[in-house]
Amino acid sequence: MRRDLDDIHHFAQAIHSEQFMSRYLPYGDNYEQMVTNALVWKIILVENSATGVIWLDKTETINEVVLGIMLFSPTQFGKGIGQAAIKLVIDELQTIKWAGLIKLNVRIENERAIACYQRLGFDVTGAGSKYTHGKQISYLSMVNLLQS
Repeated sequence: MRRDLDDIHHFAQAIHSEQFMSRYLPYGDNYEQMVTNALVWKIILVENSATGVIWLDKTETINEVVLGIMLFSPTQFGKGIGQAAIKLVIDELQTIKWAGLIKLNVRIENERAIACYQRLGFDVTGAGSKYTHGKQISYLSMVNLLQS
């Protein structure tokens, strides 16, 4: 994953990721911290080509993680790639009998992502806003409770 960081930064800039998300990597100031903070951190491959990145950040609460995902090109949006990647991560968690909350925040205007998350069992639990990248961003908070 370390060698993929430069590519991930490049793709995030190329798609102007700040329009879609507040961050595009697990929490951490450096690679080692990101690895430590992520329960899961994977490159999304489609036909052996890197298409995106998905991760689950650990939180201070046991059995609670925060989902993050970024696809590298707008041409990949709306094709089910993100949904399939999230489903694979959820399936992996269920295989290892992990139980807990998967949380996320999604920008209110990102209706396609909201619908995707709802199809995967996420429920809206609240709304909020924050100031990031020089503007006010409104978002929905969503959770999916996985049971072993």
